Amino acid sequence: METAAAVSAATIKNRRPYIAVGGMQRFFSDGSGGGAMGGDGGGSITYSGGQATSGQGGFYGAGGARANKTQTKHRPEAVAHAADIKSLRMLMEEVEELEVQLRSADELPKQISIKSAIKKKASGRDMTELLKRLELKGQPVWGLSVSERDLVKEARRRFNSC
Repeated sequence: METAAAVSAATIKNRRPYIAVGGMQRFFSDGSGGGAMGGDGGGSITYSGGQATSGQGGFYGAGGARANKTQTKHRPEAVAHAADIKSLRMLMEEVEELEVQLRSADELPKQISIKSAIKKKASGRDMTELLKRLELKGQPVWGLSVSERDLVKEARRRFNSC
């Protein structure tokens, strides 16, 4: 990079100054052939951004200007599997069936038995494992439809209420 002190008077006459941040003065060709980048009568494009490989200037995207500096962590647990949704749907249907039986039960011992079965299904090991695979940081994992997300949220609500 040339500074104002290092440029001859004749060269300065043919260049336009550009004051950069920090007070350094750079000069660009005016396109008339007297500049440092070539004398084709103004047809050339003046490149004035420094070396693209050193991270300064260059064309858009040159030298890794748009490169991702950090590696993205691969998280296979963040994606739902169809078999898990199918299992959860079957488990929730069993719980709903037990709740229908509970509403129609007249005798207290029968109601207690059904409530126990609901609690066992809704908070059992199968439900725990399914929720571990279908939730990430307290939210349903990626790849679920709206109804499947609602199913996972409802399963979590019932699990927590037991």
